[in-house]
Amino acid sequence: MLRLACLFSALVFGQFAAGISREEEEFLRVLQHYDGIYQQASLIPAANATTNGDSSSSIELRQSTTDPTDFSWIRNWAAIGDSYTAGIGSGNLFSTLSGDVSCSRYDWSYANILNSYFGPSVANFYFRACSGANSQDILAQVQALPSGLDLVVMSSGGNDLCLTAVIWNCILSPLTTSSGCQGTIQTAQNAIDNILYDNVLEILQNLDNVMNTNGIVVYNLYSKFFDTQTEECANNQNWVLFGIPSFFSNSLTSSLRQQLNTLVDNANSVIEKAIAHAQANAKKMTLISSNWEPWVTSTGGTFCMPGSSPFVEDPGNANVLFYKTDTPTAWTPGILCTYYIASGQAYRCLITKRDELAANISSEHLALLDAYVAGNITDEQKFDLGVHNFKESKGRDYLTPEEQKMVDYARYMTLEARINGPACSSTFLGLSIDIPDSIGKLFHPNEKGHETIASFTTEAIIDARAKILGVTSPGCSFPQTATCFSAQGDGYRNYASRYAFYSHTAEFCSDVASHDAPSNAGTANWVAAYTYNQGTADEVLFELRLSNGASAFDEGACNRAVNLILDSCDVDTSNNAMGWKQGGQFVDGSYTYTVGATRTTRPWPYPQSPTASCSGSYKFLWDSYTIYGTGWAGWDYGQQSLRPNASYCLEYNGQIVSPITQWKFTYYDDPSRSNGWEWVSTFRTTIWTKFRCFANNKVQIAAGGPSNAGCGGSG
Repeated sequence: MLRLACLFSALVFGQFAAGISREEEEFLRVLQHYDGIYQQASLIPAANATTNGDSSSSIELRQSTTDPTDFSWIRNWAAIGDSYTAGIGSGNLFSTLSGDVSCSRYDWSYANILNSYFGPSVANFYFRACSGANSQDILAQVQALPSGLDLVVMSSGGNDLCLTAVIWNCILSPLTTSSGCQGTIQTAQNAIDNILYDNVLEILQNLDNVMNTNGIVVYNLYSKFFDTQTEECANNQNWVLFGIPSFFSNSLTSSLRQQLNTLVDNANSVIEKAIAHAQANAKKMTLISSNWEPWVTSTGGTFCMPGSSPFVEDPGNANVLFYKTDTPTAWTPGILCTYYIASGQAYRCLITKRDELAANISSEHLALLDAYVAGNITDEQKFDLGVHNFKESKGRDYLTPEEQKMVDYARYMTLEARINGPACSSTFLGLSIDIPDSIGKLFHPNEKGHETIASFTTEAIIDARAKILGVTSPGCSFPQTATCFSAQGDGYRNYASRYAFYSHTAEFCSDVASHDAPSNAGTANWVAAYTYNQGTADEVLFELRLSNGASAFDEGACNRAVNLILDSCDVDTSNNAMGWKQGGQFVDGSYTYTVGATRTTRPWPYPQSPTASCSGSYKFLWDSYTIYGTGWAGWDYGQQSLRPNASYCLEYNGQIVSPITQWKFTYYDDPSRSNGWEWVSTFRTTIWTKFRCFANNKVQIAAGGPSNAGCGGSG
């Protein structure tokens, strides 16, 4: 834990030793996440740690140490606040007691991680944080605490800003408007400007009364949710709750994401001012803030990172530190009018395809479309239309039980719940239908997120303790050495996509564990190397070399090593909209891990966006296509990107009318000799597919390509 905490002190707060490069700083910043708290923090509660009991403490004995990393002085402590501290969804429910269940307290919250780490010195742990709590509720938590506390950790403020309403109206709701979203953003900003400071200050002033002299309070700030570099989340993903499609919802554009990030920045700024005022006037407590955002934003922990997948379990999302659902764009043609409806042109379909519509959809569905086109559709009818479209996109006339639960929740939030500040989160959690934590945890820290918050909280405690003891907060030494290939500058031009690397990290370590380690048992200084995505633009190499007589292999250490390389080593620039990575090398004693891209002839400078050229040709019995691409479909010969999405375009009522034929896909050895193109694909489809599939960029976008290339020719 000391290595973990002091690393954050050195790196995050700028106390890094001279002579270490920026790449090595970032590399070492990532290292401790994989080598830190979750190796040392057991979730088995200390035998004498309870939530009730005597609050007395032996101050004289515990104050005798001058080591700020000694936590034995913590005997009576508490965790208060909102869902960020309660840990909604992270791990398992803390207990089956009604209070823990109703407050959605979880055992892999950062608070309980800390409690397990503090160990047997803890006599009483008061876990009072409650999901949905606003400042008034948190003040009540403080007033119910016993006196004589040694430590309190907390989070507070988000529910005063109606952030639940912001997330619902701007992101999750299948039936909303831009003005509705902007209205809730303004409500949140008004709360920041007018009530947040006083609310935070009142809580902290009351908290001072229940602290021991020199007791420590750590106030954990919030983190941004989003990266804002690209429009992938807007163009290629659907963030409406559980994918319920609707043409009445918002798109998660970079500008909207920036607005939401700005709310977090503004809230943290006001909270910091209140903390400074409270600390300046504190009688007993030492108050310190903890900001985990530098880790979130520097290690790919936010949503919508360039190249991120819409699927939660995709290896490309391994570093995301918040809960989300799968967010794929559910684009399947379905009935003949789906494209028109999805693009807001339902009237064209009703005019030109009415007989076919009547034969394929229910009369209720058709009547709702009529009302929409006529402009006299109500909110309730809009929602019903969205549900009909959802069922149609699934090719069935019913909802599964889980889908029905989501629809009921969305209907309630959209048509019945009226969320108003500042106690809007309490309203949210007091709905008349059961809201599972699987929904409530969205946009909250996941298990890795809570590990990170626990790490930063520990560092804050050590810093505050060092101040109390009048000693210097401890520094760090780093036995490992790290090198990012980007440190070579313009002389190293190999790169590959995030997905090309991350999708093989676990595979490499498993391959070594299954093949190389057994075959080299008892042999010293062996080498294992694997090449993945062979022959593609995104070909990558993973290698492990043992030295100094080493022969054993640890698959867990391997996974941590290759992931920390990739977490740290992007191309050497802040202008990396597509998230390209170049890899690097990590030496851990007698084990040297190398991860890198092998293709030396890729376009340079590296692309900032995918590009394409498409040409179609009508051949009476088929359409023939030629597509060139750069910066996308670089790892799979088009088999999991271009080809399946082109095939989806040929579906009718969930069935492929005619398969792709004459498929060919070739990577060029040297794009500089091919007009800059990295690959070319040729294939045939049924006739008249160009405008509904390729000229509108539907297939290209779904395959990870550009949104503006179109398709020429006569197809």
